[in-house]
Amino acid sequence: MRPIERVDMNMKELEALLERARTAPLSEEDYAKLKGAVETLPFVTNMLEDRKSAIQKPRQLLFGTSTEKTTNVLKTNAQPTEVGPGSEQR
Repeated sequence: MRPIERVDMNMKELEALLERARTAPLSEEDYAKLKGAVETLPFVTNMLEDRKSAIQKPRQLLFGTSTEKTTNVLKTNAQPTEVGPGSEQR
């Protein structure tokens, strides 16, 4: 199976595309978007039906991978306390 190219399109844009298809032939750009949406549906459905597939795969497909690291998000300005020989331990 060839990789599916991700196209960001919300439901309002997809509905407008379908309405244009009803009244006139689709442009190449609109055709490519509609084809991508149609190809994505069975791909995601099969992935979700596969019991061996973790929910992480569809989540990454739909929303992309996270670029934020938890350590960067939760950083504080406090310096870590060193514990070692000669330091007081409580």
